[in-house]
Amino acid sequence: MPEKPPYKLPQLLQNVEAESGAVALGIALACHGKTCTLRELSSASGVTRDGITPEKLLKAAESFGLAGQWENLNNDETADKRIQNLREPAISIDSRNCYGVILASHQDCAEIYNTANGRQQQELKEFRGTLLLPLTTTAGFSRSQRTPFWQSTFKSVIPLRRSVLALFLLSTGSVIPTLMIAACSSQFIDQFLQQNRLSFGIPIVWLSLIALSLSVCMALLSNLLLRRMVFVLERRMADEVFETLFTRSYDFLTLRKSGDLASRLMYPYYMPYTGIFSFLSPILGLWTALLIVVFSAFISFPLFLLLLLGFVVILRASYVVTSKTSDNLTIRQKANNSRYATAFQLINNLYSFKGSGTEFSMLQKWQSFFAEGVYENQIIGEQKVKRNVTINGTIFATQVLLLGVGGLLIIQGSVSLGSLLAFVFIQGQISDSLQSIPAISNGWQSLQGLLLLYDDLCQGEQDSWHRALDRADDDNTSKESSDDMNSLDIRMNDLGCRFSQFDDPVLKDFSDHISQGEQILLCGESGSGKTVLLRIISGLLEHTEGELLVNGKPITSIDSRQWHSKVSYVDENPSLFSGNLLENITAWRMDCHRSDATRAADIVGLTDWIERFEAGFEHHLENAEQILCSSQKIQFSIARALCGHPRVLLLDVDTSKLRKQDEQRIHAYCREEGITLVSLSERGMAKGYDRVMTLERRALT
Repeated sequence: MPEKPPYKLPQLLQNVEAESGAVALGIALACHGKTCTLRELSSASGVTRDGITPEKLLKAAESFGLAGQWENLNNDETADKRIQNLREPAISIDSRNCYGVILASHQDCAEIYNTANGRQQQELKEFRGTLLLPLTTTAGFSRSQRTPFWQSTFKSVIPLRRSVLALFLLSTGSVIPTLMIAACSSQFIDQFLQQNRLSFGIPIVWLSLIALSLSVCMALLSNLLLRRMVFVLERRMADEVFETLFTRSYDFLTLRKSGDLASRLMYPYYMPYTGIFSFLSPILGLWTALLIVVFSAFISFPLFLLLLLGFVVILRASYVVTSKTSDNLTIRQKANNSRYATAFQLINNLYSFKGSGTEFSMLQKWQSFFAEGVYENQIIGEQKVKRNVTINGTIFATQVLLLGVGGLLIIQGSVSLGSLLAFVFIQGQISDSLQSIPAISNGWQSLQGLLLLYDDLCQGEQDSWHRALDRADDDNTSKESSDDMNSLDIRMNDLGCRFSQFDDPVLKDFSDHISQGEQILLCGESGSGKTVLLRIISGLLEHTEGELLVNGKPITSIDSRQWHSKVSYVDENPSLFSGNLLENITAWRMDCHRSDATRAADIVGLTDWIERFEAGFEHHLENAEQILCSSQKIQFSIARALCGHPRVLLLDVDTSKLRKQDEQRIHAYCREEGITLVSLSERGMAKGYDRVMTLERRALT
């Protein structure tokens, strides 16, 4: 039976069920001392939106230097014995086709790594595995060191290093006013008791007031720096997260739910605040408290040891709780994102659920999400209660011991009353910082969950061709002139596309030629690859086989910004925004004027509908996804595309949903302007096109 893994397992959890097998392989590799990112695992396993197969997972394991063979677990008694006799970690598949890793077993109980919920203890009689893959290392296996997930994130903090340094200097300097007040108070009391004269206190009071004023000024300056850091990070991260999301590859985006991705766009608005005010600020206070404790040794060493002991006990208790709840908090953070995605889907499909009478079943599914969250909160809450009791108990015990031991030292003559009162003052000052240790722990755990998801976004495969958000001009990049881009001759030679190296191609050996101004009707049954072909031509999806030439040159030799300014792709899920009608057509593009929008609206047949509103194009469109019908959404999308004066228009929508006269008007405009048109339609208007292209499954006729 495998013993407890000698290596600390990484915080590796699936974002979607399709990544279950890749995560299981990553945990199995970590048990043998090799750590990989989720991106590396997904790429090696050939993860697609349909998940992976046992055969693909075995090939991926072999590529990393592991060996094994799938075993059937049909008989419960045989399965229990097989698990108990394991000597290495093994990947399992349950009846729901979800992957997991058996880490260890103890009699009738096994420790299993669930790819969605982390480590779990499970009784063998409840284990419902159908396949088992024990894995051992081969000569080709190599260990690798674990890279901290937050390492790349700190790059965003580098521009703020001066502010961080200034904050630590201020925190260090704030020790001086506190010690001055404590020393002045001690000196005043001792002098008064010795000579019974209040006049000694006059300069001491002035020094105390100066120290108090200095302390207030330092606190205000520190708060100003903290708020400025939050502002700068929010601005910087808002750009970085947006650009990172929009430069990820098609494969990455299809593996993430839209609600999950939408929640990550909001990270710049609460990640900096969590990091600065919930983590960095308490850390600075703790640093100040530590310095105060250290310098208090010059007043009384025995009392200093009491303060130091309480300080260490509280730090240790917080560290233990933080370590124990780290995985649970990561699970909760990912579960929250999953709940956001589910809520997003529910809101967008309320009417369809009501119309099909599935409200109750959806309510059960929604409650199951919260049940998992409540379970994680209970585990985290139990540990936090222990930590808070330890902290409060230690602070109280330190105060009692400080007074008791201090009283004995006064009786012995080792410590003066002024020194004891100074220590009581110091203990009160550091108590606030000690009380903030739970806030540090909570802030770090919350930040850790956010950083893991942010790191997942940064680690996603990048679309190497698209440079729309690249602010730097590359002189070595071949750029087509504006005149050359007005006529686009598109040729496809043996074009093919597959989503992973283990999957069959969704498009294969496709060769064709599209001339400028040609109008083509693209037909084919569902799954024949129509959308894939249009996305390849548009440049949104990279082909894996053959070549795509534009004016005799590979498409990748063209600047993507120029290409997308001339080639417009309209899909079946148009995006509409909360704004006026004009903004929803122009999409805030600087090169789209009001005259362009009115012309495009007239072509697609929106003008009559827009003129019904008193404000016309200035009418505010709210909740468009629920208000507009499918044909109006298509009209807005085509109008938005025509507003940019494209030379190629790819319509991945069924234009038969439009009125016949509107569809004819679009065709006539494209014919008049010499715009290449490739469209899907179920209306049977083949005579309006120059030719018909029919796609069958991975074949062209």
